[in-house]
Amino acid sequence: MNAIYALIIVIGFLPFAIILYKRNKVKRMKKFGVKGVGTVRDVPFGSYRHLNKVLIEYTVKENGTVITKEITVAGLPYQVGDNLPLYYDKQNPHKMALDSGSGFTIMLLFTLLLAIFIIAACFMINYSIETGQM
Repeated sequence: MNAIYALIIVIGFLPFAIILYKRNKVKRMKKFGVKGVGTVRDVPFGSYRHLNKVLIEYTVKENGTVITKEITVAGLPYQVGDNLPLYYDKQNPHKMALDSGSGFTIMLLFTLLLAIFIIAACFMINYSIETGQM
């Protein structure tokens, strides 16, 4: 039974770990990358409730190359012509990250609370089983 609880807790912390990884990736890109601005070129028909593809275009400052890249976003927060702050890798300009501002803070807090709730639920279920209430 303890193995099942451990698995549930690991799964509970998985969203937190993913958000932490993505936040650190953006932080590294901000520290070592080049700041730029991307322009939304195409917003294909999508849904406000699902993941959608958006086509952005940005110019590499070092050589003037224009890069067009398809990114995945939740919902449809952008319109054609919107300017998006971004960072790209100087050695490989196709590697880029949008400047998310403080958006990760709320997601980190939410996923941490979710993980804590899952841990508490495991303890309450275990307590109920041990005391014969379940």
